[in-house]
Order: sequence, then C-alpha cells, then structure tokens
Amino acid sequence: IGVLVVSHGPVASGMAQVANAIMGTEHAVGVDMNLWDTPAQMAEKTVDMARRVNQGKGCIVLADMGSLLNVGQKIREETGMRVRVLSRTDTMMVVEAVRKTMWTDESLNEIADELDKIKLTGTRRKPGKRRFCACASQARGPP
Repeated sequence: IGVLVVSHGPVASGMAQVANAIMGTEHAVGVDMNLWDTPAQMAEKTVDMARRVNQGKGCIVLADMGSLLNVGQKIREETGMRVRVLSRTDTMMVVEAVRKTMWTDESLNEIADELDKIKLTGTRRKPGKRRFCACASQARGPP
C-alpha cells in the first residue's frame, strides 16, 4: 500500500522525509503543491504520483486540507486503484501510515480507519497498555 502525503506549500515532503527517517525507509512520498496551482493542476500532480507509488494494493493519500481532499475520486477514475484520502495530516499520522503499510498485514481500509482514530484520539494504543521506547544515538547537533 502506497503512502502519499500532499499539501499546499512545502509541507508534505518534509513530513514524508521525517517519517521515512524515523522508520528507516523511503516509503512515504510527499507532493508539495504550489500555492498558485489550480485545483485541477493539484489533482493531476497527485494522480501522477499515486500511479508511481501504487504497488498493486492501493494508496493512502494523507492531505492537509481543501481541494486536495477531493483527489480520491479522480485517482479512482483515472487509475482504477483503491484509494483512501485522510485529512488534517500531521507527522505522527505519516509515521503511523508508513509503519502500518510496511509492517502489518492490515488492509487499506483497516489502516485508513485506524489512522482516522489516531487523528481523533491522539493515540494508537488501547487504554491500559503502555510501551516504552528509547533511542540512543551518537548523532550530535550543533554545540
């Protein structure tokens, strides 16, 4: 299942880059729309990229807002692929989309439904379950 992040302005590629770095992959693809593009131009760019990321199991489109939320129907019409479009995307949602599409056997709809729940609740874990994850890195930033 492909993961496509789309936004107005230079946001989507940054979220995809961060998610890919965290997950150690290059699975998510960001498409930054120019603010002067028409909705038709934005839709065409998104359809073209959806064709590229499709691996035969469909595509999850994580969009920021507005006209980009309507691209699912255009992708289906022009490519025949299964697609789900989710709105109000943030980096956490992109990370979780990459994790679920790469390392679970969940279907496109199961993943999209779970991502929608995360957006509403802010968490992917059920109450009562806690996990701890630590990262130790030797990478150093500016002194």
